[in-house]
Amino acid sequence: MDANPSDVVTIVLVNSNDATAQDLKTEYETSGIDAYAYTPTSASTPATANTWPTLNTLISANTRLLTFVANLPAASNTVAPYLMDEFTYLFENPYSVTAANNFTCTPDRPSSVVGSPSAALNSNRLFLMNHFLDQSMAFGIETPAVDNITSTNSPDETGNVAGSLGAHAVECQATYAKAPNYVLVDFFNVGPAMQTVDNMNGVRNAEGRKAVSAAAVQEFEGMAVGGMAGKGNSMAALAVVVAVAVVGSL
Repeated sequence: MDANPSDVVTIVLVNSNDATAQDLKTEYETSGIDAYAYTPTSASTPATANTWPTLNTLISANTRLLTFVANLPAASNTVAPYLMDEFTYLFENPYSVTAANNFTCTPDRPSSVVGSPSAALNSNRLFLMNHFLDQSMAFGIETPAVDNITSTNSPDETGNVAGSLGAHAVECQATYAKAPNYVLVDFFNVGPAMQTVDNMNGVRNAEGRKAVSAAAVQEFEGMAVGGMAGKGNSMAALAVVVAVAVVGSL
């Protein structure tokens, strides 16, 4: 972030180990990235406003780091208000999908908006669109369906490619009358997933991007019994949030 002063970065921490705000604050301060952290004002919470700062505002103020943390309600966080409770500010569609025809835009979290696009929209939360296809393994473990990753991450908007990212994004954009704020995929470099983000942002002939391999990189790890809990542990997928930001607004 020091070297890229015009970049706005979002971190979404799953926080499956229930780290406290103090735990995370210590890490942020040790690294120095707390200096870039955006802290919401009371007027920017979903309950009281429809808008967030524009990207230009965040860049000008050098508060270019937005952090959302699961399992960190505001009542338990009095030390680092820049660590925003994920589901106070975000809603998302289902993340556990094992069939290409099961992608949906219907809200799945938080509980207050489950099943209701209108409730999600009226809550003023940002929309994180999950789009990754898993396959079921032994013992209830789900791992990325790598054999389908090219079609899953395809930018095709016609519906001719089963479970394509492009068609899913178009559907969600129509559902909420705006593009998703974030798109979560496995293997962002395959598909290419970035093409769908560019299409939603109206980006053509992007310049300055670093070339990356289009291979679905996997990491195989030897794990003890009982250690294979959660997505991507035995075959770790590069699940990367690809930000979608309409020019002028978050």
